[in-house]
Amino acid sequence: PRHVGFKLAVLGLAGLVAFLFLATGLYRVTAKTVLEGSVQQAAVAPFQGYLETAPIRAGDVVQAGQILATLQDHDLKLERLRWQSQRDQLAKEYRQVMADRDAAKVEIKAAELAQAEAQLALASDKLSRTKITAPFAGVVVTGDWSQRLGTPVEEGQLLFEVAPLDGYRLVLQVDDRDIAAVKIG
Repeated sequence: PRHVGFKLAVLGLAGLVAFLFLATGLYRVTAKTVLEGSVQQAAVAPFQGYLETAPIRAGDVVQAGQILATLQDHDLKLERLRWQSQRDQLAKEYRQVMADRDAAKVEIKAAELAQAEAQLALASDKLSRTKITAPFAGVVVTGDWSQRLGTPVEEGQLLFEVAPLDGYRLVLQVDDRDIAAVKIG
């Protein structure tokens, strides 16, 4: 009946020792985790211009060939029209020089006409690339331009990244002291 506090302390210590030897639990390793596509395709600005529309945001699922964004084409249409007019004028001058049978001027006008046709083809090609499309069916990983319409974009600037829906990899950033505890499963 004496020394109740001592008996309780010994009983508590014995219970703690028994708990430490018999108790089991899970040891969890925490790590920063990133889920990314095994392949990521970039959709970049094909030339310098201004963003007109961008209805797609990061996280949206897109189909192959779906329009991600469009660039303004007013300047390109005017440039194409200018080169068409210049080509037509040079063709008229070329025909006139051919009628005059002046060989030196024929060569000069032929070169100027070829240059105008090349510039016209370049402007038409740029005009055909104002629509930025998804390279394949997948999910847009990065890119939200919906709030920045009308902003200038540089040639080669990354606008969107698209990852396929069926190929992913998991990237874990595990602390060095916990790496030995990581196992498959």
